[in-house]
Amino acid sequence: LRETQKIAKLGQWELDIIKNKFKWSDEIYHIFEIDKTKFKPTYQDFLEVIHPEDRDNVNEFYNRSLETKEPYQIAHRLLMKDGRIKYVYEICRTEYDYLGKPLISIGTVQEITQLKQAESLIREKQELLQSIMDNMVGTVLYLKDRKGKYLMVNRFYEQATGLNESILIGKTDAEVFPREIANQFRTLDEKVFQTGLIQSELEVAPHPDGTMHSYQSTKIPIRDESNKIIAVLGLSTDISHLKELEI
Repeated sequence: LRETQKIAKLGQWELDIIKNKFKWSDEIYHIFEIDKTKFKPTYQDFLEVIHPEDRDNVNEFYNRSLETKEPYQIAHRLLMKDGRIKYVYEICRTEYDYLGKPLISIGTVQEITQLKQAESLIREKQELLQSIMDNMVGTVLYLKDRKGKYLMVNRFYEQATGLNESILIGKTDAEVFPREIANQFRTLDEKVFQTGLIQSELEVAPHPDGTMHSYQSTKIPIRDESNKIIAVLGLSTDISHLKELEI
């Protein structure tokens, strides 16, 4: 059990509320970077390890769970003695006597620092990608998954359609555009998924003022590490002025 907890970076604890005695597994001492031989933990000691900005919130979660008799789950930070910050995910439940008096709280603490760092890196990359997309002035850019749901759009897409990002993300064309327009978009997307090749065709789309504009749209397949197509990247340029000149 000790080796399993070490691998999972998952420690367990038990608090005897009546006697105010805390029991920590070896992995909790390891996560908190505390010498087991020189320390006998209390609930207050546990709070002291928590990042000062998260301490009141964690304490509030625990006290509220005692009142409601409901287990709680919370992610929070730990502040190490050298100033480093760790992230942990905590789960806790409490046992009561027949009168409803809390007796023992049992919980787990799992370190998730690497997960948080990975999430932060992904978020930074997404922000960078969004910034690049937003700075491509005059070009409508968008990313859709295999089901046709919007994953990302740039600022010019919002300006061209009058549809806010909060409305588009997670929605399909059929949910935000008239059927004929939505079918047109989906048809070209499907060509990309079926052929695995870049597709380029003329599309029409409504503008906020109700006028229809012509776009030269290029759809690019996006693949994962196994070379499977997981999304389509669209780049559309408004060529309505050129179409008018042809007329």
